[in-house]
Amino acid sequence: MAWPEGPDTVIRNVPADRLMRISQEAPIGEVGRIPLLSHLEQTVVLGRSYADPVVFVQPISKKGAQFAVPRITAVGKDRFSVRLQEAENHDGLHLPGEAVSWLVLERGTFVLGDRKLEVDARVQGGAIWQKVGLTMPFTAPAVIVSQTQSNNDPEMVLTRQNVVTKDILKFWLLVQESEAETRAGDPHGEERVGWLAVDAGTSSIGALPMLATKGAVSSTLTTVHFSSPFSVPPALIGSIATQKSIDTAALRYKTLSAADVSLRVEEDTTWDAETYHPAETINLLAFGIGASETATLLGSRVDWIKPGASSLTSIESARSTSP
Repeated sequence: MAWPEGPDTVIRNVPADRLMRISQEAPIGEVGRIPLLSHLEQTVVLGRSYADPVVFVQPISKKGAQFAVPRITAVGKDRFSVRLQEAENHDGLHLPGEAVSWLVLERGTFVLGDRKLEVDARVQGGAIWQKVGLTMPFTAPAVIVSQTQSNNDPEMVLTRQNVVTKDILKFWLLVQESEAETRAGDPHGEERVGWLAVDAGTSSIGALPMLATKGAVSSTLTTVHFSSPFSVPPALIGSIATQKSIDTAALRYKTLSAADVSLRVEEDTTWDAETYHPAETINLLAFGIGASETATLLGSRVDWIKPGASSLTSIESARSTSP
């Protein structure tokens, strides 16, 4: 569908039982890079404050041999803290560090360029898959990225996703520890988990080019080509979007250029030394921030109006997330 421009635009019957109002374009997030992230916590101070920010800092590069994931340890209204957390069979010292990009978005539903965007968070723990419902009326499978937002349980943790068959407005979400801890039946404590869902394709956010795309990557290094090359290597955000193997795994990249990125799905070795992993669907976001370290993202907030209502209904009370 085409998204009209301008403030206070009402789109009728999307979804069928609600109305939608698009507000004026305003800053809704920031994107940037951390040239070297190690096991030592780093704090990124943002260019502005957000009411309820959700943070994504992944995938990391492949400089060190040890299995590690970015662990967001604190999220404030104008900053966040993050470090690398290795699996428990390593010494925990990840040096010299890894390159990684970060993305901060206001929680809510938006129009970003000509793309629909939904950003949300929930509290989830254990080793139980939970089904998440999307509010925005996506007409094709969205590019979805998820990551924990808290540091309540000190054990290494990551999120895994999977598709819901025949329902593009839902996806499965899991909070998972290392393979050894998972097989031992040790559930992870509750964490705040954030996710974003955005239309696939290329877009321009003002002068900032953005690509949201999918690929298929296994434990073999695989090159994903960008449909429209950037001027310089972009800021890269991504997640594994399926679960073809129960083994704990994370996405890591080897090389990143203006035209493509080479990645692999990496398993931990806490249970055994075998690291073969079948091909998984991966979701990637790439932002052409040029040589800058950070860039602001402009978007228009979407609010829902129930038919017959005299005022806006907040997206929180109109949310259709499950369970």
